[in-house]
Amino acid sequence: MNIIDAGPVLAPGLRVSAHDDGAVILDIDGGQLYSTNRVGARILALLEEKTHLPDIADRIKSEFDAPLDLVRADLDRFVESLGSRGLLRT
Repeated sequence: MNIIDAGPVLAPGLRVSAHDDGAVILDIDGGQLYSTNRVGARILALLEEKTHLPDIADRIKSEFDAPLDLVRADLDRFVESLGSRGLLRT
């Protein structure tokens, strides 16, 4: 199944701190720290708002003026990466 159709939610033990260049994710439970660029920070903010992935893709396309098929592929990889690190609750 393509994760772009699912509705992931950030795991409860995370703290996300956004800044001008992106965001930092602190996984309190796992004791890990991650960073991401501005697009990743925007995706994280939209996930926190419980925005569905197709809507996130549309917003990223519009806000960053990027081709939708590229946005969908990158969003899919980003969300899969979050999931593989245990940063999502499904």
